[in-house]
Amino acid sequence: MGCNRLGDWWNTQPPLAVFLLTLVACAVTLVSISVYVGVHQDNFPNPNVRDWNSFFGSFSRVELCIPSITSNDTEVDLRQPDVLKGENVSSVTALVSISMEEVRPVKGMETVRDLLQHYVIVANVTEDLLGIKVPLSRQAELLQMVMGLPAKSKSGGKAAGYQFEACVTFKGPHFLLPNSDVVPRTCSRLKLPMVVVEALGASGKPCVATDAVMPVLLQQQQRLTPLLTRDDTMLIQLHIVYTTCALTVLILLLLGYAICRRVTLHALPTSPCIRLPGHYPGSSSEKVSGFLLLLHQAE
Repeated sequence: MGCNRLGDWWNTQPPLAVFLLTLVACAVTLVSISVYVGVHQDNFPNPNVRDWNSFFGSFSRVELCIPSITSNDTEVDLRQPDVLKGENVSSVTALVSISMEEVRPVKGMETVRDLLQHYVIVANVTEDLLGIKVPLSRQAELLQMVMGLPAKSKSGGKAAGYQFEACVTFKGPHFLLPNSDVVPRTCSRLKLPMVVVEALGASGKPCVATDAVMPVLLQQQQRLTPLLTRDDTMLIQLHIVYTTCALTVLILLLLGYAICRRVTLHALPTSPCIRLPGHYPGSSSEKVSGFLLLLHQAE
């Protein structure tokens, strides 16, 4: 009997029934999200912070043209005028791991290792190479990257294998650098002469034939991901609870409206002469009969 009444209500009030089911589904989804946030409240990254891992990942678009020191002497004295000056320019030195798995050609890894053993690599990277859209009203800003082997490292100051530690200094405008309170470890480089290399985009013009192509694959570190505080996650849960309560109240009001309307319609007289199709539950044949009776009386 209850199933039949529910079926009749569904057939006679489909918009209201579908809307109620949608509200119930939304409420259940919000409750599930709240439970998930409560269980994983210590593992949510903070989206409002420019973190170091995202900054490292942006360099995957950059490729360096590494010259061969045996055939091309490109040593440069960097005591020349520095283009990166001003109040909005800052620098950060970090100890990072760099992968050489994507170096082209494969034998170019030896070229990279030889250069790092004798020089400190300097590259000027424009912000568009980092995937930042530059407005037409201004030129792309520069970010200088100074990369060399650390003075103290597990590898003993050598670049061996497919991955090595490097001491990298990033210097550029504030808005290009991360603003996270979680910072990487600092370091100091070996005192070696510097060499300037060209930085290109992944789809830019090719390097000269004697050079190796080294994508800047800075390895991300889990400890550098800033997380939301417990107060932030509690605030998220609080907003979800408020929204769920509002949906629950709306569901109850609609259910009350449906019940009151059904009771009121059942209390009306059942005379065929005042019966209007669609105004209260009934079979399709009864509705058609009532409608035809009204047309006959009108004639």
